[in-house]
Amino acid sequence: MKLIMLKRISPFFLLFFLSLLLAGCSTSGIYHPVQSGETLGQIARAYGRSETQLARVNGISSPQALPKGKRLFIPGATSVRRTTSTSPVAQPSASAPKQVASKSAPLPVSTKKPQKKTAPVLSQKSGEQKVKSPPKVVQGRFAWPLQGALLRRFGDQIPFPCKGVEIAAPPGTPVLAAADGRVIYSGDGISSFGNMIILQHEGDFYTVYAFAQKIFAQIGSTVRQKERIALSGVPPQGRSPRLYFELRHHKEPVDPTFYLP
Repeated sequence: MKLIMLKRISPFFLLFFLSLLLAGCSTSGIYHPVQSGETLGQIARAYGRSETQLARVNGISSPQALPKGKRLFIPGATSVRRTTSTSPVAQPSASAPKQVASKSAPLPVSTKKPQKKTAPVLSQKSGEQKVKSPPKVVQGRFAWPLQGALLRRFGDQIPFPCKGVEIAAPPGTPVLAAADGRVIYSGDGISSFGNMIILQHEGDFYTVYAFAQKIFAQIGSTVRQKERIALSGVPPQGRSPRLYFELRHHKEPVDPTFYLP
């Protein structure tokens, strides 16, 4: 019954969904100017990104102090946000009268328990959606789709930003599903990716397999981890044979190597 309903989905709706899912393959994002005292962790939390992702995208290989004025690229962000270290602190009013304790009588003791102080909450701009927290990293949650040398890694900027990994493989190498999932796309509708398959997994994860020579998995079908779903091929741009593999959470690209064995 589900398969029949999937066949009735309008192709325009499917293309719209793919445009959302693959939006991170562009160079969209903003540069955050580092303020005095800001850390990489504070900036990552302010934008709802993982510290590891920002470090890799900006070429930061080890923990270090961020100099004031350094510009960090935040992929997918649309506006500059302030961290808790740069949020203004409310000052007491100068006009407020000072209370003087009476010497003739002791001060009354409150029976109420003191309330715990909570961290300040940054206000959100009108129309801005709440950023979802980055997923918990579980190494080995997904399996490698095939074995080969990594030609490009997540966060590589040259010749264009890479939102996944590119794995060298001779044409015709079996491509395996990284985890159990359902096929939500199978085709060649996006010219820059050639034959491509997208699987949806538990926890709102998605995996993308592109540059395929041939695809076997069909839309609406379910696949098991390490089941053959395609054969690797050559990118439409004519580079060396390889497979493009991408991992997304809530349609936001994450470094797949942190989730692979």
